[in-house]
Amino acid sequence: MYEWSDGFQDNKLVLEKLGAALFEGQSFEAVLVNLFSGSTHCYETDWQDVLQSLFAERHSNQILKKLETLLLQLDLPVSLMPNLHQALVDRSWLLHNFYFEFGASVFDGADSDMVVALLDKKTKSITICVMDLNEILIDRQLESSLSNNTLNHRTGRSIDTYLGRREMI
Repeated sequence: MYEWSDGFQDNKLVLEKLGAALFEGQSFEAVLVNLFSGSTHCYETDWQDVLQSLFAERHSNQILKKLETLLLQLDLPVSLMPNLHQALVDRSWLLHNFYFEFGASVFDGADSDMVVALLDKKTKSITICVMDLNEILIDRQLESSLSNNTLNHRTGRSIDTYLGRREMI
């Protein structure tokens, strides 16, 4: 009889790739939160709900509609749109579909080469977008008249608010 630990040991590479893909998915979310927190015209607006709604969306056509709103709020280059859309679709698939499509193969090792290749493709898509967004974020922070303390404070508050943590007054 199979033990859970035996199944996971036999398919360690798939689990490592899945972990890397999920990490990149969260990096993607974090860089968008940081872009909002560093944007002077977005800081006081209610962008958290828009971003959370975007990341909760499972349907590609709805992601595209919500992404257009995000692009307008953050004044991102239109040329980034295809990469952003693909990264959002890939992140959504990882969180909402991977388990149902490949959960059994993680345990039994079936199709592991195909699963590894698919996870590599999804991770690459998200990583490219994260790197592009980070470059924009860094450029904006360098050009900003805000001090490092102000940017750090805004980023910390934005992340806390986005994750649902509130300051105790």
